[in-house]
Amino acid sequence: MKELIERLQKRLVDAKFPTGVEPTRKNDRLFEYVDLDWGQVDFYQDLPPVKFPAALIDIDSVSYGNLGNGTQQAIVNIQVRIIELTLSAGGGRAPQELKKRADRVFDLVNEANKLLHLWTDGDTFGPLTRISLEKVNRRDGLKEYRLVYQARVYDESAKKERETVQASPVIKGRLY
Repeated sequence: MKELIERLQKRLVDAKFPTGVEPTRKNDRLFEYVDLDWGQVDFYQDLPPVKFPAALIDIDSVSYGNLGNGTQQAIVNIQVRIIELTLSAGGGRAPQELKKRADRVFDLVNEANKLLHLWTDGDTFGPLTRISLEKVNRRDGLKEYRLVYQARVYDESAKKERETVQASPVIKGRLY
């Protein structure tokens, strides 16, 4: 599971705004902060210890099925929280620049999904499949959407090595 989280983090850290989508800051990184979710935006006093926009990743749940000989197939639900600090209203009569900034979270969600849906690293896990998107209502001015992806992982950490025995055949019988 650790490798899965690390590879997802790298994929999102390396992500850039695509051509045609104008970033609203000096660099073209999709996310300013990507990390394992340990409650950075949930348990803070003055300001959360992250830069925005942020992507927080964690394993939501795992179910296992036995394949035999100690090998298991895991169905892993991975939660990706997309969080943006929105200090401006994007109402119908707001200036276009404010609307663009207020709606940027939708660009972030869309671009994150383009990066992750059906993506696989080739050997650690099967293709990620988006299974849900949920808006999170917050009171602190942060705009948050939770994406949940599902992937299959094969766990051979408890695989039993089979002992092989060399048999020496003895054939008894008569020739006719």
